[in-house]
Amino acid sequence: MVTKRFLLDEFPEVMWIKDEALREKCLDTFADALQTGGWDEENASACPIAVTELSPECPLGNFSHVHDVMYLCKVMCDWYIPRYAEHIDCDPDMVLAAAFLHDCCKYTEYTIKDGRPAYAEDARYMRHPLAGAILAAKHGLPPKVIHAIATHSFEGSDSYQSPESHLLKQADSASFGYLYLRFHA
Repeated sequence: MVTKRFLLDEFPEVMWIKDEALREKCLDTFADALQTGGWDEENASACPIAVTELSPECPLGNFSHVHDVMYLCKVMCDWYIPRYAEHIDCDPDMVLAAAFLHDCCKYTEYTIKDGRPAYAEDARYMRHPLAGAILAAKHGLPPKVIHAIATHSFEGSDSYQSPESHLLKQADSASFGYLYLRFHA
C-alpha cells in the first residue's frame, strides 16, 4: 500500500498546489498509479526515468525527475504568470498538478524483471502520457491537468498546447534532455 504520507514525505513540493481538493486528487492519482503498476513504498524510488533512452548508469530515477520538473514549473510559473498575466491566462495550480502527475504512469509502463527495470507486458499498447491522462480523468482532475499530462511528451508534439501544457512540456524536456546529454544509451 502507498500512503499519502509517503508521497508527501517524498514530494513536499506537492504543497505548492494551493487548492487542497486538487492536491488530494493528485495524491490519490499518484498512489493509484504506483499500486496499479505493482510498485510500493519500498521499491518506488527504483523506477527509472527511462528504460531504453538512458543508460543504467544514470543515477537519477523517476522521483528525482518529478522533483526537477515540479521545481522548473514552479520557477517558470513564478516568473511568467505575473509578467504576462494581462496577455495569457495560466493557472499555476494546474501546471504544478500536471508536473507532479506527468510521469506517474511510468509506474504502469515499467516494471522490474530479473532485478532490472524493464517495460511492463502491456506497455507497448499505451505509453505513460495517455495512461496518466486516463488515470487523472478517473480521479476527477480538471481538463487542463489531463491535457498537459497527455501532451507532455512526443505524442503531444502536434497537439494544441495550452499555457499550462506548454510550461510542463518545456520543463520536462529540459530535465530529461539535460540527463540525456550525459547518460544516453
